[in-house]
Amino acid sequence: MQDNTYGKNLTPEEQKELDERIQQELRSLRTRHAAELLHVYERHAQKKQQCIEDTVAAYKPTVRDVLKSPLIPFRASLKEIIHDTLYSELLPGKTPLRKAILADAGTVVAFALFTAPHELLHAGMNVLTGVGNKEIVMNKLYGGDIYHWVSPNIESKVLFPLLGGYVVPASEGVNLINVPTFLIPYILTPFGIYLAQEGKKRKNIPCAIAGSGLIACHLGGIIGDFLGAGYTLVHNTTTFIAQTAGLTPQQYENNGLLNIGIALGGLYVGSRIMSFTYRLSKAGVNYVREKFKPKQQTASHS
Repeated sequence: MQDNTYGKNLTPEEQKELDERIQQELRSLRTRHAAELLHVYERHAQKKQQCIEDTVAAYKPTVRDVLKSPLIPFRASLKEIIHDTLYSELLPGKTPLRKAILADAGTVVAFALFTAPHELLHAGMNVLTGVGNKEIVMNKLYGGDIYHWVSPNIESKVLFPLLGGYVVPASEGVNLINVPTFLIPYILTPFGIYLAQEGKKRKNIPCAIAGSGLIACHLGGIIGDFLGAGYTLVHNTTTFIAQTAGLTPQQYENNGLLNIGIALGGLYVGSRIMSFTYRLSKAGVNYVREKFKPKQQTASHS
C-alpha cells in the first residue's frame, strides 16, 4: 500500500500552511539555481571576452595573410585597430577609468600634432599630380592659428573635432586622379604601428602616445579620406557603366536613388580600403621587425 503520511494528523489550516512553506522553499531553490546558472554564464562570457582580447593582442598578420584574406569583416578589423591604440596599462592611476581618460587625452593630443603633416601630404600630392590646391585648412581646435601664422597660405577654421583639417583641390569634379591624394597621408600608418608596438614593449609612454595618435588618424579617415576614395571609385565606375549603356549624364546624375546607392557604396568600399591598408601596414611592420630582430646569442659551455 502507498504510504500517505503527508498531511497525516494535520488540520486543514496546518496543511495549508505546510503547502505554502513547501512552495516557498521550492521557489527559493529555483531562485538560487537560477542565480548559480547566471553566475556560471557570466564567468563563461568573461572568459570568452578575455579569450577574444588575447587573440587580438597576439594576432600578428603576415603579408600573405592579408593578401589571402583581403576582405575580413569590418568589425574584426575595427576591434584590431582600437586594440592597437590602447596603452592605458602603461599610465599611472589607481582606477582603470582614470587610466582610460588619460590615455584618450594623450591620443587626442597626438592626433592634433599629426594634423599638419597629414594635410600637407594631401597638399603635396595635389602639387605632384598637377591638380594644385585651392584651399588648405587646419582645425582651429588643433592649433590652426599657429599653422596660419607660420604660413599664411594655411587657413584656420573651427571644424568638427574628429576632423584635423582638409585640403580642397584646385580642379573640381570627382576624378580618379584624386584617389592618390586621399590615400597618401597613410604612409605614416606603419610608423604609428611601430611606435605603438615599441611603446608597449619598452613601456615608453611618449612612444605609445605618438603611435596611438597616428593609428587614430588612420581610423578617423573612415569619415574623410577613405570615404572620399571609395566614393570616387564607385562614382567613376557607375559613370563608366552608364555611359557604356548609352545613358546621358542627365539620366543618371539626377537619379536620387542612384546617388544614395553610390554614397553607400562609397562608404562600403572606403571601409574596406581602410581595413585593408591598415592590415597591410601592420603586416609590413611585423615583417620588418621579424627580419631585423636581434638574434639570440646562446653561450656555449665547454
